[in-house]
Amino acid sequence: MSKETAHDYFGYYTQKAGDIVRQLGLVGVGAVWTLHTILDESPESAFDHELKFTLVLICMSLSVDLLQYIVGSVVWGINWHNNAEQKAHTHTLTIGLTAAFIAFKLIIMGLAYLMLLLIFLEKF
Repeated sequence: MSKETAHDYFGYYTQKAGDIVRQLGLVGVGAVWTLHTILDESPESAFDHELKFTLVLICMSLSVDLLQYIVGSVVWGINWHNNAEQKAHTHTLTIGLTAAFIAFKLIIMGLAYLMLLLIFLEKF
């Protein structure tokens, strides 16, 4: 496989991972809202601690997704400015950072969905 093909696949799958995290985040917020509405009819009452924690995890995952774009923009901008095509180690570092962000946000979102599943199984 050529470097260009590998680069294209990497770009495609990193974009898809970000898309999926954002979609899961929106669905997760909706699920938290729905569970809160079903479990407690009074609008003045506070969220259940488990639901709050789940919502925090979802927000953290979405924040890591945003941070990935910010850091990626800065790093690729620096690479472009320094004409880093000759420096393979800077590309390796950038790819490593991207992979770490993807793994981190997917793990956090996975924990949020695990919490939703546990809340659902406990309450119903």
